[in-house]
Amino acid sequence: MQIAGEGALHVLGLSTQVPASATYLTDGPSRRLAVLGLRIAFRHVTARRLAGAGTVAGTVLEALRVLGPEAADAPVLDRLRRTLSDVDLRHLRRLAPSATEAQRRVLARLLRAD
Repeated sequence: MQIAGEGALHVLGLSTQVPASATYLTDGPSRRLAVLGLRIAFRHVTARRLAGAGTVAGTVLEALRVLGPEAADAPVLDRLRRTLSDVDLRHLRRLAPSATEAQRRVLARLLRAD
């Protein structure tokens, strides 16, 4: 399971907006729940999309997917470099082959200064 969309941006400190509902990516069935008034959605996705699920590196991949390559500019990459540990950066390097081409281009820029 992996936090999705705007939630990934918020967790990494790339957005100050707090999503009104929590969305998670899963390899199980899609469904929506309400728990104590909080809306939670589970969206079925392919295994490739779940690369690194449940890890900081997986959250970074999802955030890069949401941002897109144009929005992943120098301030965003600087923020990620300050936030991520060496272990997280190594994990991202290992996950790069399973990322999309656009994500790999951004990861190359992120990991270059590493």
